[in-house]
Amino acid sequence: MSSKIAIYTSIFGGYDDIPKISNKPPNCDFLCFTENDIKSTEWKIIQSPVIYDCPNRNAKRYKVLPHKYLKDYEYSIWIDGNMDVVGNVNELIDKYLKDSNIAFYSHSNNVLDPRHCPYEEAEFILAAGKRNYALNPSRGTLAYKDNPNTIEVQMKNYQYEGFPRNNGLITGMVIIRNHNNIDCIKVMDQWWSEICYNSKRDQLSFNYSAWKQNIKFNYIHGDSRNNEYFVRSSKPHKGKK
Repeated sequence: MSSKIAIYTSIFGGYDDIPKISNKPPNCDFLCFTENDIKSTEWKIIQSPVIYDCPNRNAKRYKVLPHKYLKDYEYSIWIDGNMDVVGNVNELIDKYLKDSNIAFYSHSNNVLDPRHCPYEEAEFILAAGKRNYALNPSRGTLAYKDNPNTIEVQMKNYQYEGFPRNNGLITGMVIIRNHNNIDCIKVMDQWWSEICYNSKRDQLSFNYSAWKQNIKFNYIHGDSRNNEYFVRSSKPHKGKK
């Protein structure tokens, strides 16, 4: 693999510190889109406008739409702001983008909290929100990771359309893409529409979007939080409530 790769993240609303880099392959540029005045000798900081009231969606437009912001790169690897690159990511592109233009880790392979479809993910989010609300009712819907009514309606709509249960669930911490390819653009545009008009919780909508667009993608072997290529920081997201 000799093509230039963008390894990138986005940080809005002070949600994270800039990620650590333990391994920096020579054919990779490290880019961070942010509205903050971040200084780094390892990352190229790209000052970016705030468009939405929600910092989460400001960050996720870069996460989901690399074909709009990284056109000069053939491949891109998104990492969350709490992920450290520890292995040679060229191996992942060689292995997982041979017969597809998109690859994620699977939530089913997470040791601590395996879940297998967006319906199960929604049920987990709603149950956790109910527990948080019971502890602090004054927070209202802020006790949830997103508006529970929005999540419930979204899942009912998916069910009405025939989207099956147990059809897989991505984790969004790492995304590997040949992002200028037309099928990748097609499904990313669909995914972004779901995030804009439904829940901001992107894991709820990617598998549906791929099913809706009939787009093939691959799952990367291993636990998304701790594997030979990426390790999640022990620190939580700074903005996590």
